[in-house]
Amino acid sequence: MSATEQPLLALLQWVGGDYDQTYTAGVPVDWIIDFNPETFDPENEDQDISYLVEWREMKKNKKPKKGWEVYDARVIKISRSLKSLDDEIKILDGFVSPFRPIQALERIQKNLKNPTKRNLEGEFGSSTKGQHDYLEQPGISGIQKKKKKRSNNQNQSVTEVDNDGKIGDNGQSSEVPPEIEPIEIGHEGSNVFVRREQWDTANSRDTFQSMGVSLVRALFDDETLLRSNYKGGKSKINKNAPQRPGLDPNIMTSIKEAVKRKFPVKFKQFVFGMAINNMMTEFRRKNEVADDME
Repeated sequence: MSATEQPLLALLQWVGGDYDQTYTAGVPVDWIIDFNPETFDPENEDQDISYLVEWREMKKNKKPKKGWEVYDARVIKISRSLKSLDDEIKILDGFVSPFRPIQALERIQKNLKNPTKRNLEGEFGSSTKGQHDYLEQPGISGIQKKKKKRSNNQNQSVTEVDNDGKIGDNGQSSEVPPEIEPIEIGHEGSNVFVRREQWDTANSRDTFQSMGVSLVRALFDDETLLRSNYKGGKSKINKNAPQRPGLDPNIMTSIKEAVKRKFPVKFKQFVFGMAINNMMTEFRRKNEVADDME
C-alpha cells in the first residue's frame, strides 16, 4: 500500500454483548482475526459466519498488559472509503453503535500525504472531532437510530386475483373488501398470496430489509417464527443454540423476488437474510420476556 493510499476498513455488526446486532463503520481490517479481504464476497457471505475482532484503541496511549479486548462480529462490507461504509449504514434498518475507532482513523489521516488531505472530508464523511467521548469498548451505554434512506423505486411485483382465485385485470370484486383482496407476490403462478393491506404495508417500507421482514411477518404465523430461522440448521455462531427448521423456501423465494424488484440495486442477499434472522431472534427474546412476566 502506498503512503497516500488509505488502508482497508470494515463495516461490522456486533454479535452478542450489550451491542448485539448494532453496527460500527471504519474498523481496520487488520483488527479482524483470520479475515481474508481478498476472498471476502459480501453477496455470498454466509450470514452465520462471524469473526473475532481485537479492539485496538489504547487508553492513555498504552497497549493493555493483558492484550487487546476481543469481540465477536460479522463483516458486512469492506472499503478504503469511510464515507462508503457510512453510506452503507444509511440503508441498514438497524441500530448504530455510538463509538468508532477514533484513534485509528486519526492515525490514517496523519499518515496521508498533503496532496490527499483536500479529499479527507469526502473520504471520511463527518469530522471525527468531538468524538473522543466514544473511545470505549463495545460495552458502553447508549445507542442511536440512523434515519432510513427512502427509495424512490416504487416497482411492484404483484398479481391481483378475482374472488374465485383467477387472475384479473384489477382484482376488484363486490364480494371482497379491497383491503383483504388476495395479492400474489413474486412471479406469476407462485401461489403465494398476501392481503392487499399487507402488501401495501410492506411496499411502503423504505429499505429492502424492512420490506422483507414485513412480508415474512405477514406470511408466517408466530409459532413458525419462534421456532425457525431463515435457512434452518444449527447456528455457526452460538454453538449452544438449538437446531431450527428453515422457513418455507417457496414462500421465501417469492418474498425475495418481490423485494428485489423494488430494490434491484440495493438488494443484498447476505443483509436480507441477516435481517430476517435478526427479526426472529428479537421476536423470541420478547416472547421469553413476556413468558417470564406471567
